[in-house]
Amino acid sequence: MMTRRTVLAAAASLAALPAAAAPAPAIVELRQYRMRPGRRDALIDLFEERFIESQEALGATVLGTFRDLDDPDRFVWLRGFAGPKARHDALDGFYTGPVWQENRTAANATIADSDDVLQLAPAGGFDLAGRSRAPIGAPPQGQAVVTATVCPIRRGEQAAFAAIYARDIAPVLAAAGAPAIGAYATDPSPNSYPRLPVREDATVFVWFQAFPDADAQGRFAAGPGAAFYRGLAPRLAGPIEVLRLSPTGRSLIQGPPVPADGRKDFDFLIGSWRVRHRRLKARLAGSSDWAPFEGWCQCRKTMGGLGNADDNLLNLPEGAYAAYGVRRFDPKLNRWSIWWLDARYPNIEPPVHGGFKDGVGTFIGEDTFEGRPILVRFTWSKITADAAHWSQAFSPDNGKTWEVNWEMDFERVG
Repeated sequence: MMTRRTVLAAAASLAALPAAAAPAPAIVELRQYRMRPGRRDALIDLFEERFIESQEALGATVLGTFRDLDDPDRFVWLRGFAGPKARHDALDGFYTGPVWQENRTAANATIADSDDVLQLAPAGGFDLAGRSRAPIGAPPQGQAVVTATVCPIRRGEQAAFAAIYARDIAPVLAAAGAPAIGAYATDPSPNSYPRLPVREDATVFVWFQAFPDADAQGRFAAGPGAAFYRGLAPRLAGPIEVLRLSPTGRSLIQGPPVPADGRKDFDFLIGSWRVRHRRLKARLAGSSDWAPFEGWCQCRKTMGGLGNADDNLLNLPEGAYAAYGVRRFDPKLNRWSIWWLDARYPNIEPPVHGGFKDGVGTFIGEDTFEGRPILVRFTWSKITADAAHWSQAFSPDNGKTWEVNWEMDFERVG
């Protein structure tokens, strides 16, 4: 006898198999559910535990499951089938089967409307080769954003618009650094399972893109995307709709892979901080007299995650001043460069360069102090979710000895 525990254990084992073992779907449903207020996560938890493997065992493929970033009460998901008959058989088997019958009351209690369904055919579908589904209970995988750009087109023009997409649209998206990861057009074939309605009032072309985070998607939408959409509008039968979607933990469709380099090393610093400073009153003079003072720092990402910048306010006893820190990651060198700008002076200080190892960041550069050449070293250490330590040291003898002359302790706020 199969108990619920053994069923879930078997499902977890199946989830580790590559999705490429399934045939590429010939029909894909883009399903948008209007949820009852505050019930979206309840459905996602139930869906990811009970409704993925149970559908795929009958021939469906659950391609993607998403939270709509612009509507807290909308759940969006994609389901694929090998063809019309496979769709009928899989849906009939699932909705008359034991898993749905056991859980339908709980599921339906979360859903206000489930009839917004577009039946689509691939015009350059998702590449699922090598994709594996995360196990039951997996949290969301990072901060990726997947967009679905829904373009209304005239009935019967699916093939013609697919040619336009291949010739004019896909290359532009790729050149803008945001290539499409899948494209689909309305499938005109009859609904093979009328018990579940699909929309017959719309003919659309939809493409999907993946971004590392909301900032990257926002830059595309405000820059190349805005100009691109304006140029595309005359070819369409209505306004474009862009769904901004956050993949759930078990979605096969996720964000772009993050290279295994150091570009995320400074993610800990993003946000707002109270900073407790102490600085030597005299540098490279054998002094042990420190001056404490308070400050604030707010850091944000730039350049799609390849950089970050922070505004700083330093409340010295002799008066407050502002400063600006700029960091830039070089993927080719796998190295960070850091510049410091002091509002009291017109120059930019020479950069330091380096990276992190075993949780400690070390960055060294050349500078001068009181007319003599020195090395400058920044060190980041003691990093947690809500705290970090920074220090600056000078070396007058090419790194043989170092004097720490400035320390900051960061405490996250807000």
